[in-house]
Formats: sequence, C-alpha cells, structure tokens
Amino acid sequence: MLKLMGVLFLVTGTIGLSLERIREETKRIKNLKQIKNFTIFLMDEIFHSHIPIPDICEEYVWKSEGSLKAVLEKVSEEYRNHQGKSFEVIWEETIYRICEQEKLSKEEKSHLLQLSRCFGYSNAKGQLSAIEQYLQEVENDVLQREKKFQDNRKLIIYFGVMSGLFISILLL
Repeated sequence: MLKLMGVLFLVTGTIGLSLERIREETKRIKNLKQIKNFTIFLMDEIFHSHIPIPDICEEYVWKSEGSLKAVLEKVSEEYRNHQGKSFEVIWEETIYRICEQEKLSKEEKSHLLQLSRCFGYSNAKGQLSAIEQYLQEVENDVLQREKKFQDNRKLIIYFGVMSGLFISILLL
C-alpha cells in the first residue's frame, strides 16, 4: 500500500513537471504575441499619428502585461531621466537589465533587441519598412513556435507519465 502511494506521488510529480513545461512554453508564445501586437501598434502610431517612439511606449504600457509591460515601464522611466542618451541605447540597456529580473527567454530578448535597431531611422518611411521586416520575423517565429508546441504538447505529457513510471519501477 505504501509503495503504491509512493508510485502515485512520483507519477503525479512528473506529470506536474511536464505540465509546468507546457505552461512555460505557452507563456513564451504569449510573450512573443505581445511583442508582435506592440510592433503592430508601433507601426500604426508612427504611420497615422506621427508620435515619437518613446511616447508610444509610454502609451502602450497600459495595454500590455507581463514582461513586455515591465520592459516598457522601465524604458519610459529611463527615457524621462535620460541624461543625453539616445532612445536606442536606453532600450538596449533596459532590455539587458530586465532580462535578468523578468526571466525572458533568449528569443524574447533577441526580438526586443532587434526592435531597437528599427528606431534609428530619421524618416518615418525607413523606420516603418524596418519595423515591417521585423514584424515579419516575429510573426514567422510565433507561427513556428506554435506549430512546434502543438506537435510536442502530447509528447511532453507522455514523457512525464513514462518517466514517472520508469523511475518508480527502478525504485521498486
């Protein structure tokens, strides 16, 4: 009876670990979608309203959540106290600082750093075309991640169950 309870706890624990892995991947996909939505909003505001990028970031803070919200809040705060630094430099420095605190994945960090390279254009057309190319990359990445996740979702759960059963057989 005690061994059976141990086996159940072990299998439940490994299933829990695999569900946590699924939750993390879902969160990463959600964060990439937020970056994509921010990029679309950025393009619209630049094209239609001609608002400066720092003001767009400050405005989008209220529409975002999670790690993107933390990034935009910090960037806006740093820009207000900027001491002669360009917005691109402030953005990159903030991304490096936030990555440690918010536990951004390498892809999220990479995408956010790539976005800063779209800010350095003097005219709106150049900036919009750079952001458009960046948006294509993000959209492709989101689609690839979603496809890969759908393919691997059941596999992750099966491995969780099987590893729990395997470890319990070894222990018995």
